[in-house]
Amino acid sequence: MNQFRYQFNQPIPNGFTLIASGYYEFVIKYKRTGMGCMNAFLIVCLVLWLPFCLLILPFLLNLRAWLFIVIPLFMWGFAIGFIYLIIYSLFCQKTFYFDDNNLTIETKILVLRWEQKVQKNFIKSVIQIQDGGEDEDSFPSWGLNVEANKQVSVIYRQPYEKSHWLGQIIAEWAKVDFIKS
Repeated sequence: MNQFRYQFNQPIPNGFTLIASGYYEFVIKYKRTGMGCMNAFLIVCLVLWLPFCLLILPFLLNLRAWLFIVIPLFMWGFAIGFIYLIIYSLFCQKTFYFDDNNLTIETKILVLRWEQKVQKNFIKSVIQIQDGGEDEDSFPSWGLNVEANKQVSVIYRQPYEKSHWLGQIIAEWAKVDFIKS
């Protein structure tokens, strides 16, 4: 079995843990860290949005028009979206399993768990993308995609050094180009 040798000069960013494993070449565990300003912004928005939804709901329901039933549904859908983003930002954990043939990405959020598998020989490139901080978005962030038989999002909305570090490792393991943002 090949032993992975970490050959980059950069230190391992916060949130990542590099693990040697029996079956796998190596395993990287990742717990989201950073992006505290974005998390605080989402929490403040939710704290302000929920009371507004509760206060306006009786008024809209008393109007008894179909449009005024759709509006509260939209408002509560927006609140659920905020809740999802907050839970994802605070509790998402990813584990990357590298073996001889596959990259398996396991995602856990609280009690939910799912995984994606990408075959090493189908990987064409690893692409770092800027997914925030442009136009009116004031939170600069970067993501990482693996281009294979389909495009797989590995991480998103993270500080630059995290997607850069992980992108280098995946590209070296797959022996493909790492395209930096």
